[in-house]
Amino acid sequence: MKKKVFSIASLVVLLLSVLAVTTAASQKDSEMEAYGKYIKSLTDSKQELLEVHDDALVEGKNNKLSSTNSGKHSEKTDKSEKTDNLIKKNEFKILTYSLQHHEGLSKKESKKVARDILIERKATYKAAKKAGITVSEEEINQEIERRLNVDYGEKFDQLLDGLELTKEEFWSDYKYDQVVHELTVRKLYEQETGGKVKKSEKWQKKLQEEIKDYKEGNKNKIKEFDSEQGIE
Repeated sequence: MKKKVFSIASLVVLLLSVLAVTTAASQKDSEMEAYGKYIKSLTDSKQELLEVHDDALVEGKNNKLSSTNSGKHSEKTDKSEKTDNLIKKNEFKILTYSLQHHEGLSKKESKKVARDILIERKATYKAAKKAGITVSEEEINQEIERRLNVDYGEKFDQLLDGLELTKEEFWSDYKYDQVVHELTVRKLYEQETGGKVKKSEKWQKKLQEEIKDYKEGNKNKIKEFDSEQGIE
C-alpha cells in the first residue's frame, strides 16, 4: 500500500513538473505575440499602423499614403515626427524594445544601438538617392510575393496574432518600407561593386564615410533627439 501511495505521489510531482515546463515554454513562445501587441499599442488604429510609408526611392512616387484618411495621416505625422523625420519615434521605440527583449541589451544600450541603426539606415537612403538608385513597383511587388510564399514559422504567426494583421498586410503594408530599403541597398551594392570582393570592401569604406558625413550634417538634430530620449 505504501508503495502505491509513493508511486501516486511521484506521478503527481511528475505531472506538476511537466505542467510547469509546458507553461514556461508557452509563455516563452508568446513573447512574439506580446511584441506584436506592443507595436500595435503605439498606434491609434490599424489604419495608422499600416499607412505610414516613405516612398522617396520608389519610382514615380511621392510620400505614399493610404487612399483613406490621408488628411488625418498628415495631421498625425506633423505632430509626432519631430527632428525633420531624422528618426521616426515609433520605429525607435519598436527597435529599442526588440533589442532589449530579444537581444538582451540593457535599456541604455538599446537606445544607443537603435538610434545608430536608424540613422545609418537614413544615411544609406541618402547615399542611394545620390547614386540615382530607385526601385520600381514591379520589383517591390515581386519581392513581397516572394516573402508571402516563405514559411517563417510559429513565432512569426504569433507576431501576426499580436499585431492582428494578415501575412499579406504585414508585408504589403506594415513592412513595405523595409522591403524598399532592402531592395535599394541591394541595388546600390550591386551598382557600386558588381559583386566583386575588392570593390565591396572599398564600397563599405565609402558608405561609412557617407554615414559619418550624414551624422556630422545632422549633429544638432541628433543631439536634440538624444536629449529627448535620455541618451547619454
